[in-house]
Amino acid sequence: RNPPSAMAFPKPPELYKLYGSAAKAKRKPPDPPPVISGVYTVFGLVYTTELPVEPQPAAPRPRGELQLRGEVGPQWDARKLYPDGDKIDRAAELKKLNRQLLEEYIAVVGMLATDNTANPEAKAALEEKKAHLGHILANMYALLAQYRPHQARQALIASLVEQVKRRNRLADEVDE
Repeated sequence: RNPPSAMAFPKPPELYKLYGSAAKAKRKPPDPPPVISGVYTVFGLVYTTELPVEPQPAAPRPRGELQLRGEVGPQWDARKLYPDGDKIDRAAELKKLNRQLLEEYIAVVGMLATDNTANPEAKAALEEKKAHLGHILANMYALLAQYRPHQARQALIASLVEQVKRRNRLADEVDE
């Protein structure tokens, strides 16, 4: 006799007996099947009901640092290059960071053009410039992320205005 996991089609569960003519005579629905826990086999494949352990959240960072985690790409740790507060001019800060990014990029290209990679001091300076480029990009990303609530609010307003226009148009068509 074959074990159940090696059979081409497993036997139906014992609960099928609850749906026969005797169950119809009682006119009572059957009790739900027992809860499966632990490891079980279906069509020869082994499954488990245990959930994987979720990682614990990281400890909060000090106030002067940013932690940005993109959905695609590495995790960036960067120092904050713009002032704190809700009343900052984000557009001006983005322009300032964009200018800094361009200046740093031109400096990195200039360092690469001189080909001082054999010099350890030049190599360290190049790595420092590349790290600063990452800090600037992380700060730009953080400033742009602060626009998301405003963007969502404006998208919702536009959607609601469009719905009102459409309903008014339909009401006018019904009135005609």
